[in-house]
Amino acid sequence: MEKHPATVCYFGLVDNHSGEWIGIEWWNQQGKHNGT
Repeated sequence: MEKHPATVCYFGLVDNHSGEWIGIEWWNQQGKHNGT
């Protein structure tokens, strides 16, 4: 598993979805989406 630094911006429930969700902001340009 690789390690990539990030900041947790949200942890909790999301409407119309089950379970708890985590929203993160990568410190570098990781991921497929820009968060909008």
